[in-house]
Amino acid sequence: MSSSLSELADAYGITKITAKNRLVSLGLFDGHVVKEGRAFVIDDYAVEEFGNHFEKGGAKRGRPAGSKNIARPEAIPAATEELIAELRETVEFLKEQLAQKDDLCSKQLAEKDEQIARRDDQISQLIAK
Repeated sequence: MSSSLSELADAYGITKITAKNRLVSLGLFDGHVVKEGRAFVIDDYAVEEFGNHFEKGGAKRGRPAGSKNIARPEAIPAATEELIAELRETVEFLKEQLAQKDDLCSKQLAEKDEQIARRDDQISQLIAK
């Protein structure tokens, strides 16, 4: 019963990206999906759970097709909340690193500008002789 991400997406009439996002939102991606070559293979449990939450044609069970799917904070799994917190920490860390690199680049550019100005003065003095 295991299937690839492409097969799952085709079976439910959705894109691979949507299928992956739905697996992630259900907490079924990590630990249940393995990359084999160029394909993502989903284990039987995740395929079954996916089917319990979504109907073929892409609609969620218990909701009419075309209804808005608004995520409610109480519906977000704890693993997702932890992942969001970890991603926010990573973003802040990367922002700090980027700011440090920006400062370093600015200093290096200022030094290069000074070197160019000194070389221009030397060239002007040599030409004037």
